[in-house]
Amino acid sequence: MEVPAYSVAERDRRWALARRLMAAEDVDALIAYGAHECAGEAGLAPDSYFSNDLPGSVVIFCGDADPVPLVTSNLPVQAHLKAARRGCPAWIGSADIRVGADAAGIAEVLRERRLEHAAVGVLGPGTAAPWHPELVAGCPLWREVLARLPRVRLKPADRSLLFATVCLSLRAWPQRGGCRARGEPGRHRRHRRGPPG
Repeated sequence: MEVPAYSVAERDRRWALARRLMAAEDVDALIAYGAHECAGEAGLAPDSYFSNDLPGSVVIFCGDADPVPLVTSNLPVQAHLKAARRGCPAWIGSADIRVGADAAGIAEVLRERRLEHAAVGVLGPGTAAPWHPELVAGCPLWREVLARLPRVRLKPADRSLLFATVCLSLRAWPQRGGCRARGEPGRHRRHRRGPPG
């Protein structure tokens, strides 16, 4: 059985969405954060949404450049390299993945892109309320980022992402059927109705 995969066209659509969110939120960078301190994974994991891979990572969009994914250890990088050798398609190349999904790694990417004084949108802390219902600056990771880059202005952007992703693209619907065919009962229940329109 062939497992359906998201296409490069779907990647381009999602990355274009990230850039539209940046414009709508009036930010120079967008950080998609997929892990929650002591709370497990979120129902919507923005990191995986934009990377199609690397759960629990931090994916940073800076302007029109390709996103920079940060992971917590070299194990995901090794798995990515092994998958590439097997011919598995990836949205982000192994050479672009960095170890450092922490405040130091985030600050390093923002400094490299000369965004030390920029407005930066943050996706992730608000997608799994009530774990992080407070402002972005209330989270330990973001307090440490602000300690390293005190002139950066962090701005929650979760609502914009949630509203933008309520309706899946038509390209995503075949993958939902694939979940059902693979026997993933929890996933297809939420998607019984067909695409809008």
